[in-house]
Order: sequence, then C-alpha cells, then structure tokens
Amino acid sequence: MLYLEVPNGRLYYIVDDHTDPWTRPDTVLFVHGFTECTEAWRAWVPHFSRRYRVVRIDQRGFGQSGR
Repeated sequence: MLYLEVPNGRLYYIVDDHTDPWTRPDTVLFVHGFTECTEAWRAWVPHFSRRYRVVRIDQRGFGQSGR
C-alpha cells in the first residue's frame, strides 16, 4: 500500500500508469468527493491511464487514509 506521510497522519493513494514505458506522460490527480474514496474513480482509470499517469488519493479521514 502506498501512503503519503503528512503532519499528524498519512494519506493513502494509488498510481495507475499504463502508458508506454519509454514515454514521459503527464500526471492527472483524481480527488474524490464527500463520503467517497479512491474507488469512486475506478471506472475512469482505463480511459485515462493509457495516456496519463493517474494518481488517485483518499482525502484525510476517508477510505484508507488516517484522520
């Protein structure tokens, strides 16, 4: 599991990158809405991750992120 250490906690995130390994793709950050988590963006990942490096993050207190 990937976590970003922040003051007073840590944030969970997922990286989806299905681009060609010899390219340098732009990164797109997906942030969910209220009462959701990284899984809210699951259906969009196949569409975007072939062209972009997709980073999905759980906001503080949601999903697998700490409070």
